[in-house]
Amino acid sequence: MSDIKLLDSLISLALSDKIPERNYEQVVNNYLEPNFVNESQIEFHDSWEPSLHDDLYKYGIADSITTLETYQKQTRIASEIMKRYSTEFVNNAQIKFGFLTEGIQVKAVIALEEVTRNGLTVNISQLEKLASELQEKQEKAQAGLPSEYGAYFQLNIGKNKKKKELKKRYVILEELLVKAIKELENLTGRRICYPTKPDGRASLMHQQWKHLADSHPFIKAWVETEYAKFMSQFVTNVKTTRTTSGTVHP
Repeated sequence: MSDIKLLDSLISLALSDKIPERNYEQVVNNYLEPNFVNESQIEFHDSWEPSLHDDLYKYGIADSITTLETYQKQTRIASEIMKRYSTEFVNNAQIKFGFLTEGIQVKAVIALEEVTRNGLTVNISQLEKLASELQEKQEKAQAGLPSEYGAYFQLNIGKNKKKKELKKRYVILEELLVKAIKELENLTGRRICYPTKPDGRASLMHQQWKHLADSHPFIKAWVETEYAKFMSQFVTNVKTTRTTSGTVHP
């Protein structure tokens, strides 16, 4: 079945040239009456053997019904949109390619062609400003850290260093992240769930720790530092790849 969120975006794009930011529930409510399906109204057959998962089953049934009803209503709306431009479409376009294909994908192809022909330009000064702001945030976040945490940022191990040194840094980082989590748990009196690898060890991907950045000074400093490093490298790459006219692609 088609993704009702995707179809909702395509319909909105065709009607208003805007893509709404709606979650599943908001999409459903946009097409159906509130409480279109009430889980309390769902009853099982007399032969059904009660289980601990009955509520879950009821939720799944209600979800399936509302999804199907929403999709069917979206289908009718999309069909009406297609009819407005029926003379411009190839025969059986709706059946062959799906709703709104020519209205959306053809426009995308045209836009891509323009990008290929004219190239993309980047505002270098704006990029440098953003990189500078991130650098300031990084320095501010590192300032005042306890020595055991601050020492981590003094380790100067770049990508070209030996794997043994890199591994040592990763071990130190993992230890400090776990230590920060334990401090948070002692402070709040509750267990803190944090990003982990499949083997259960702490994840070292800073993007996964963003939601905990404001919870502990070290986590915040580490996340800010990694983002600043990424942006700095991005600015450098853009500067070295752009043409004399200022474009970076093609």
